[in-house]
Amino acid sequence: MAGKLKIYGNMASPYSDIVLLTVAEGGLKDYDYVNVDFRKGAHKWKTATKVPLAQHPSFLLMNPMGKFPVLTTPEGDHLYESRPMAKYIATRYNVTDLLPDTKDALALARFEQAVCLEMCYFNARA
Repeated sequence: MAGKLKIYGNMASPYSDIVLLTVAEGGLKDYDYVNVDFRKGAHKWKTATKVPLAQHPSFLLMNPMGKFPVLTTPEGDHLYESRPMAKYIATRYNVTDLLPDTKDALALARFEQAVCLEMCYFNARA
């Protein structure tokens, strides 16, 4: 039996917002949200490397870049970077209004074009 979708993020993060908005848009209710307190530094290598490898926070094992959000799939796989997480959620849970028809080449190209524009020109910098 598979587990639940689990999202590790921070309420002050616009990247966490992308994932949470995707979940909300899809009407998903059965997921867990873990707020990562970035002020304590548990998500960063600098802090984590002061302890033996066996005691590293599991967060770093999920995302070696030490950033959030991180998504754990029901099967236990980990994804990081908010855009791939949003695409995964929209695809897996059939949130059809968020992604173009995969058989429509022009719609796919325009979708990727919009993603590129958002990343390059409108993306909030952490």
